[in-house]
Amino acid sequence: QDLTPTYLDLKYFPNLDDIHAESCKNLIKVECKNDNTNPINLLSSAFKDCINLTRVVGHYNLTGQETFKGCSKLILNEQPIYDKYGVNTFLNDVDVTNISIESTNLTGCFESCSSIGYDDFRFLMLRLTNNVTTIERMFKGCLEVSGALWYDMFRKLSSLTIMKDAFSGTGLNGIFYSRTSDYSYADDSTWGILDFLPKLKDAESAFSRTLIEWIDNNVFAPRLVNGVLTYSSIVNVTNMFASCMNLKTCVNTRATNIVSGKLSSETFFINLR
Repeated sequence: QDLTPTYLDLKYFPNLDDIHAESCKNLIKVECKNDNTNPINLLSSAFKDCINLTRVVGHYNLTGQETFKGCSKLILNEQPIYDKYGVNTFLNDVDVTNISIESTNLTGCFESCSSIGYDDFRFLMLRLTNNVTTIERMFKGCLEVSGALWYDMFRKLSSLTIMKDAFSGTGLNGIFYSRTSDYSYADDSTWGILDFLPKLKDAESAFSRTLIEWIDNNVFAPRLVNGVLTYSSIVNVTNMFASCMNLKTCVNTRATNIVSGKLSSETFFINLR
């Protein structure tokens, strides 16, 4: 078997239908044209188990599952690129990666990509759309995704039903936000992190083995929606926070100063139905 490191230059083939290079152990870099209007499609398992792949430069459209699963050396962009452009815009530069997302099922797309960083993660989360229904195992085992949760990180995922194991084994940390004390359905700045997921059913092991620090009694609390008391749609929270060794309970996750508290039976046994 030829294990000579391989660089695949496809910049001069802007109209490729798709790329499929599963289990190419010697592939280290792919470069395509960075065209904002003409991304290259990546089907299911396009680069799965390309264990030496470090970069995919250009603009790509995710259309399937397990696209980069097992690409443990892969990063999307170097930190200076994010410092220059941020994470919420098309990166119009050389030696950059842009991602669009067409698939509704993103199961395992970046599973075990243990080198992608926190800003790579933020960059990807901001490209999710309300067409996505499943992110099962999407970032499982992404060890370098080490940074804080934010209260509206699921803002664009109103159709999501499954996030089983989505973030397990990452370095995500900080506060698992509940609603503010002046919660209003009309003002989404007062919502909690799960309020942006009205169709979520399966959250099994979603945040297991992470570094989340704080949770409170209102995490699954029902809320008033147009005057109707509405309970969480989640039916499976098995091991949702299992082995989160830093996790503590507090009175209010939205308080300016976090004060330790205790979870009551309401949290899991009454608020979830």
